[in-house]
Amino acid sequence: MTAVAEAEDVGAALSSLGAQRVLGEISKNCFLVSVTIRRWNGNYMIQGAKVSIGSHSSLDETLTSPPRGKLMPEEWHKKIQPFVSRARTIVSRSSVPLKDGVHIVPHKRARDMMSAINNVRQEYREVVAELASRWPEIVDGLRIRVTMEAGQAAWDDLAPMVPDEDKLVSLFDIETSFWPVGGAGSTGVPLEVLNEIDRLRDKMSSLRDAALLLRDSKSAAATTVRSVAESVEALILAANQAMRKITQENLDSWISEAQEVTNRLVAQAVESMVDEPVKEFAEAVKNLEQLQEREGRCRTGTIEMIQRAYSKLMDFQFMIPHELIGKLKQVESGLGGLTPRDVNTQSSTAARLSGALRSISEELKSGKTRSEGLQQFARAINV
Repeated sequence: MTAVAEAEDVGAALSSLGAQRVLGEISKNCFLVSVTIRRWNGNYMIQGAKVSIGSHSSLDETLTSPPRGKLMPEEWHKKIQPFVSRARTIVSRSSVPLKDGVHIVPHKRARDMMSAINNVRQEYREVVAELASRWPEIVDGLRIRVTMEAGQAAWDDLAPMVPDEDKLVSLFDIETSFWPVGGAGSTGVPLEVLNEIDRLRDKMSSLRDAALLLRDSKSAAATTVRSVAESVEALILAANQAMRKITQENLDSWISEAQEVTNRLVAQAVESMVDEPVKEFAEAVKNLEQLQEREGRCRTGTIEMIQRAYSKLMDFQFMIPHELIGKLKQVESGLGGLTPRDVNTQSSTAARLSGALRSISEELKSGKTRSEGLQQFARAINV
């Protein structure tokens, strides 16, 4: 039997065990986490502007999107952006993705991850407080510039879109939410509800833009508001379906619909826990190997990349065959003590370790290992 066929058989076996049992096993090791980074970019649509290409006459508005103006100074954009990147990096290093905005994080990593994000949030809020203290001065400068270049009427139109200091602070934050993996009630949040919540959150930026444009662009804002209202309605419907008393009339259709959604997300969760840590580890090892082949200069970041990938792999070791875990543990001390100098001087220690990492990486990527990992996970559910 081929590795692909074995994997398909294991997938069928997991399906036969039932989504709730699979979720129960995942919940022994992991949380779901969502990190939302709120920021105000200060962009606004310029209504009535004409768009041209080079010396050509203005294009018809049906062929263009309204140009955007900027209320936030570029220097503050540059100060804020690194916090967004840092928060996303913390999440990616500690977890694997389940779906847009929702990640799976091992229990042992959750506390450190939360602490790191809280540190970033504190620094983020300090920069926002500094921005707020400077905001009256920034707004006054903007008013003078707009009035000089476009007249008082232009500023009168723009002024309602500019938040005051208190409102400005509320537009920036980093919010972290953890959920137990599981179904409705005390064991967790229904995954179909998480799905609708995520869709709603994705529209929040559009909703804020719509609020600014409401006076001059009623039809566009109305469309956005209707879209958000539809998401809220879907969210309420999903929650009601999870909590309502099931009658005999709707029993079959309700179970079928809920099972289809849950099975699909459970399959995504299992695949992500199997594939993502292996992919990250393999890419880090390949990066080192390519650097050695071209005799490039190894830096601390190259080794740290492998060490981080190794740590994540071990965090999800319940999805890796026991025999391979033993091989990974054999290289742990060598990897922890590896230095750029070892690699750059082509020491025998670095050469041996590189060969061992490459061998483990190839074994991890094989269909056989993937199949055995899934079988191991399925057996744990049956115990």
